[in-house]
Amino acid sequence: NVRGEDYSGPAMKKGFSRYRADIGSTQEIGPGDVIRAITTATGVQDLLIGRIIIKESFTLIDLPADLSPMVFERLSGASIKDRPLQFELVQEGSSSSGRKGPLLPRTQRGTAASAGPRKKRTTAREKTGKPAEDEFSAKPKRRAPARGKPKGKTSRSK
Repeated sequence: NVRGEDYSGPAMKKGFSRYRADIGSTQEIGPGDVIRAITTATGVQDLLIGRIIIKESFTLIDLPADLSPMVFERLSGASIKDRPLQFELVQEGSSSSGRKGPLLPRTQRGTAASAGPRKKRTTAREKTGKPAEDEFSAKPKRRAPARGKPKGKTSRSK
Protein backbone atom coordinates (compact mmCIF):
# COMPACT_ATOMS: atom_id res chain seq x y z
CA ASN A 1 0.00 0.00 0.00
CA VAL A 2 1.70 3.16 -1.27
CA ARG A 3 -0.37 5.66 0.73
CA GLY A 4 0.28 4.04 4.11
CA GLU A 5 -3.49 3.71 4.68
CA ASP A 6 -5.02 1.03 6.85
CA TYR A 7 -7.08 -1.23 4.59
CA SER A 8 -7.84 -3.66 7.37
CA GLY A 9 -11.38 -4.54 8.19
CA PRO A 10 -13.61 -7.57 8.52
CA ALA A 11 -12.72 -10.41 6.17
CA MET A 12 -14.24 -10.38 2.70
CA LYS A 13 -16.80 -12.98 1.74
CA LYS A 14 -15.78 -15.60 -0.79
CA GLY A 15 -16.17 -14.32 -4.34
CA PHE A 16 -15.53 -10.64 -3.48
CA SER A 17 -12.66 -8.22 -4.02
CA ARG A 18 -12.06 -5.03 -2.03
CA TYR A 19 -11.94 -1.66 -3.75
CA ARG A 20 -10.89 1.74 -2.42
CA ALA A 21 -12.90 4.86 -3.27
CA ASP A 22 -11.37 8.29 -2.64
CA ILE A 23 -14.18 9.65 -0.45
CA GLY A 24 -14.63 9.24 3.29
CA SER A 25 -16.45 10.32 6.41
CA THR A 26 -14.96 13.84 6.26
CA GLN A 27 -17.20 14.38 3.19
CA GLU A 28 -20.23 13.34 5.28
CA ILE A 29 -21.25 10.31 3.24
CA GLY A 30 -23.08 7.18 4.31
CA PRO A 31 -23.37 3.63 2.97
CA GLY A 32 -26.56 4.57 1.10
CA ASP A 33 -24.66 7.24 -0.85
CA VAL A 34 -22.03 4.68 -1.88
CA ILE A 35 -24.63 2.07 -2.93
CA ARG A 36 -26.62 4.65 -4.91
CA ALA A 37 -23.48 5.87 -6.72
CA ILE A 38 -22.40 2.34 -7.69
CA THR A 39 -25.83 1.13 -8.82
CA THR A 40 -26.51 4.32 -10.80
CA ALA A 41 -23.16 4.27 -12.60
CA THR A 42 -22.88 0.54 -13.30
CA GLY A 43 -26.35 -1.01 -13.24
CA VAL A 44 -25.10 -3.60 -10.72
CA GLN A 45 -27.86 -4.62 -8.31
CA ASP A 46 -27.45 -3.37 -4.75
CA LEU A 47 -27.68 -6.94 -3.48
CA LEU A 48 -24.36 -7.69 -5.18
CA ILE A 49 -22.52 -4.99 -3.22
CA GLY A 50 -20.78 -6.41 -0.18
CA ARG A 51 -19.40 -4.76 2.92
CA ILE A 52 -18.82 -0.97 2.93
CA ILE A 53 -16.24 0.38 5.36
CA ILE A 54 -16.16 4.18 5.52
CA LYS A 55 -12.88 5.54 6.89
CA GLU A 56 -11.96 9.18 7.44
CA SER A 57 -10.49 9.92 3.99
CA PHE A 58 -11.49 6.89 1.91
CA THR A 59 -14.04 4.07 1.67
CA LEU A 60 -13.51 0.35 1.19
CA ILE A 61 -16.17 -1.47 -0.82
CA ASP A 62 -16.44 -5.22 -1.39
CA LEU A 63 -17.66 -5.95 -4.91
CA PRO A 64 -17.92 -9.26 -6.79
CA ALA A 65 -14.47 -10.50 -7.83
CA ASP A 66 -15.71 -11.31 -11.32
CA LEU A 67 -16.62 -7.76 -12.37
CA SER A 68 -16.36 -7.39 -16.11
CA PRO A 69 -13.96 -4.74 -17.46
CA MET A 70 -17.00 -2.88 -18.78
CA VAL A 71 -18.53 -2.63 -15.28
CA PHE A 72 -15.23 -1.50 -13.78
CA GLU A 73 -14.97 1.17 -16.51
CA ARG A 74 -18.48 2.38 -15.67
CA LEU A 75 -17.54 2.39 -11.99
CA SER A 76 -15.07 5.18 -12.71
CA GLY A 77 -18.04 7.31 -13.78
CA ALA A 78 -19.65 7.08 -10.34
CA SER A 79 -20.04 10.22 -8.24
CA ILE A 80 -21.28 11.10 -4.78
CA LYS A 81 -22.65 14.58 -4.05
CA ASP A 82 -21.38 15.79 -7.46
CA ARG A 83 -17.87 14.58 -6.69
CA PRO A 84 -16.44 12.06 -9.19
CA LEU A 85 -14.97 8.97 -7.55
CA GLN A 86 -11.74 7.15 -8.28
CA PHE A 87 -11.80 3.40 -7.58
CA GLU A 88 -8.77 1.20 -7.07
CA LEU A 89 -8.50 -2.54 -6.42
CA VAL A 90 -6.74 -3.01 -3.06
CA GLN A 91 -7.39 -6.68 -2.27
CA GLU A 92 -8.24 -9.28 -4.88
CA GLY A 93 -10.52 -12.13 -3.88
CA SER A 94 -11.27 -15.46 -5.48
CA SER A 95 -13.85 -15.31 -8.24
CA SER A 96 -15.63 -18.52 -7.29
CA SER A 97 -19.00 -16.94 -6.56
CA GLY A 98 -20.96 -19.64 -8.39
CA ARG A 99 -21.80 -17.39 -11.34
CA LYS A 100 -20.86 -18.40 -14.86
CA GLY A 101 -18.97 -15.61 -16.64
CA PRO A 102 -18.27 -12.04 -15.61
CA LEU A 103 -20.79 -9.89 -13.79
CA LEU A 104 -22.56 -7.60 -16.23
CA PRO A 105 -24.89 -4.67 -15.54
CA ARG A 106 -28.63 -5.28 -15.63
CA THR A 107 -28.90 -3.69 -19.07
CA GLN A 108 -26.49 -6.29 -20.53
CA ARG A 109 -27.90 -9.42 -18.86
CA GLY A 110 -30.75 -11.53 -20.15
CA THR A 111 -33.80 -9.81 -18.73
CA ALA A 112 -37.50 -10.18 -19.35
CA ALA A 113 -37.35 -7.06 -21.53
CA SER A 114 -34.67 -8.56 -23.75
CA ALA A 115 -36.53 -11.86 -24.09
CA GLY A 116 -38.92 -10.34 -26.63
CA PRO A 117 -42.65 -9.71 -26.45
CA ARG A 118 -44.74 -11.74 -24.08
CA LYS A 119 -47.30 -14.19 -25.38
CA LYS A 120 -50.84 -12.87 -25.11
CA ARG A 121 -53.02 -14.83 -22.73
CA THR A 122 -56.28 -16.11 -24.12
CA THR A 123 -59.26 -15.10 -22.02
CA ALA A 124 -62.32 -17.25 -21.34
CA ARG A 125 -64.43 -14.93 -23.51
CA GLU A 126 -62.08 -15.46 -26.47
CA LYS A 127 -62.13 -19.24 -26.02
CA THR A 128 -65.89 -19.73 -25.59
CA GLY A 129 -67.40 -16.51 -26.91
CA LYS A 130 -69.17 -15.80 -23.61
CA PRO A 131 -68.03 -14.11 -20.40
CA ALA A 132 -66.31 -16.16 -17.73
CA GLU A 133 -68.37 -17.10 -14.73
CA ASP A 134 -66.05 -17.36 -11.83
CA GLU A 135 -65.94 -16.11 -8.28
CA PHE A 136 -64.81 -12.66 -9.39
CA SER A 137 -67.43 -12.04 -12.06
CA ALA A 138 -70.43 -13.26 -10.02
CA LYS A 139 -72.50 -10.87 -7.90
CA PRO A 140 -71.14 -10.54 -4.38
CA LYS A 141 -73.00 -12.52 -1.75
CA ARG A 142 -74.85 -10.64 0.97
CA ARG A 143 -73.21 -10.73 4.33
CA ALA A 144 -75.04 -12.18 7.28
CA PRO A 145 -75.99 -9.66 9.99
CA ALA A 146 -73.39 -9.23 12.71
CA ARG A 147 -73.99 -11.04 15.94
CA GLY A 148 -73.69 -9.47 19.35
CA LYS A 149 -74.47 -5.98 20.51
CA PRO A 150 -75.40 -3.46 17.82
CA LYS A 151 -72.87 -0.70 17.17
CA GLY A 152 -73.80 2.93 17.58
CA LYS A 153 -76.05 4.61 20.09
CA THR A 154 -77.66 2.34 22.65
CA SER A 155 -80.38 3.21 25.11
CA ARG A 156 -79.44 3.08 28.74
CA SER A 157 -82.03 2.35 31.34
CA LYS A 158 -81.76 4.05 34.76
